[in-house]
Amino acid sequence: MTTQALTPEQLSLTQWLSRKYHISPEPLAALVTEAWAMGERSQVPPTLILAVIAVESNFNPFAQRSDNNRGLMQIDSLSQQETLGRFGGPLSVFDPLTNLRVGSRVLQSFIQEKGSIEDGVRAYGQTSPQAADSSYTERILTEHKLLERLIQTRATAASEPTSAAAKRL
Repeated sequence: MTTQALTPEQLSLTQWLSRKYHISPEPLAALVTEAWAMGERSQVPPTLILAVIAVESNFNPFAQRSDNNRGLMQIDSLSQQETLGRFGGPLSVFDPLTNLRVGSRVLQSFIQEKGSIEDGVRAYGQTSPQAADSSYTERILTEHKLLERLIQTRATAASEPTSAAAKRL
């Protein structure tokens, strides 16, 4: 995917994440676009999905923190075995888009079950090898807020008049 198809907010996030995590913008653009699509379907902010990916795997689609937790969102491949079967089997956990889709649904179910983003993220963390890290939830929420600020800054800058003629009005 090219970055030309992205909205200004998506492009801003893609460029920032690309620099921070040293990832080529093109594959990252596909992840950002998919996070937006999943966010719309699941009512989970796309920046929260991207924050989970950042904390769980540093955007490494082949990350494995335990025998069962794998991929971008560190999906528990045993508990998600049936779902992964619909995407081609256990190794589909390493497909970035599949992992993002399955992980987003798991995150969505925890948020709905627990009633808030914070409690949902905390529950998601209990399935993570990072569960023992007391700052897990805070790290994700901090990254989420940072990504949200990047979008708001971009939207504010885009809405401000930039030409000399517009400034005189």
